[in-house]
Amino acid sequence: DSVGCERLADPRARRADFEWQCLVASMLSSMTRNQANADAMVALRAHGNTITNIARTSAPRLSKLISMVGFHRVKANNLRAAARICLDRFGGRIPRTMEGLLGLPGVGPKMAHLTMHTAFGRQEGLCVDTHVHRISNALGWLQPPTKSPEQTRLALEAWLPRRFWP
Repeated sequence: DSVGCERLADPRARRADFEWQCLVASMLSSMTRNQANADAMVALRAHGNTITNIARTSAPRLSKLISMVGFHRVKANNLRAAARICLDRFGGRIPRTMEGLLGLPGVGPKMAHLTMHTAFGRQEGLCVDTHVHRISNALGWLQPPTKSPEQTRLALEAWLPRRFWP
């Protein structure tokens, strides 16, 4: 996969900007095909995908830049709000903890785990989306069957030895 969100941050960017871009790529990925996410990240990179720049950009402008992703208006508002929180509460960096990431608007467990792994190289849990949730239950891996991706994540983490986590 050449356009998964783990590959969309600019590896030549300053460390703080790289970490922010990892978070942005994961936030945009929800309900969005990988190629559309990649196209949005290219547009944001051309605009200047830094915490400070995104915090200063109007939500309508951000929405236009990321119009190719699902729920782009909501995501534009969430990106801007997350950037402002990072500036106000985290010294212009993204939070380095699951708790901190989960406190940002639009960031759920899958995005937080993905960001921890891509931005900081820390595998704190499995990234489980609706597809992993459905497939795991369809294959009968989880007994009793789980009712949500978060329940599936917890069940898979309990079942799969950590050494096999990606």
